[in-house]
Amino acid sequence: MIQIKSGRFLIILLFLLVSSLVSHAQSSDLFKDTSKVFIVANDDTVYLKPAVAASFPGGMHGWFKFLQKTLNANVPVNNGAPNGTYKIIIDFIIKKNGSISNITTETNAGYGVEQEGIRVILKSPHWIPATQNGSAVNSYKREPVTFIVSGDK
Repeated sequence: MIQIKSGRFLIILLFLLVSSLVSHAQSSDLFKDTSKVFIVANDDTVYLKPAVAASFPGGMHGWFKFLQKTLNANVPVNNGAPNGTYKIIIDFIIKKNGSISNITTETNAGYGVEQEGIRVILKSPHWIPATQNGSAVNSYKREPVTFIVSGDK
């Protein structure tokens, strides 16, 4: 948990990082008994559960440092968000070469938080790609980020 003071607001950002979608996939009949998710434009398979998941350079510690440095915690406050919790979920593909593509959000919390999440993912350096049978593959990533805005206005 990271705490940042902004004016008279106390903004707490909780980064709920998900290294894989195993628990989500297990709860969804759609993804049972398969590791392939969908096909992208160039006909390359995107894996939901590759043998080795994609990872951020520097691991979880590197990811936390990147988020702390890059994410603007003031976005919801600057956009008039009242006190509350704003959870967003960002989906993207980590390609075979480690680049990011197909960034979308599952949520619509408002106050610019989805746009901020997308901006941060776009600024991400190349990831270490997932592997399947020893070869780099495209993989799906689902990243939740929670903004908590509290304080007196």
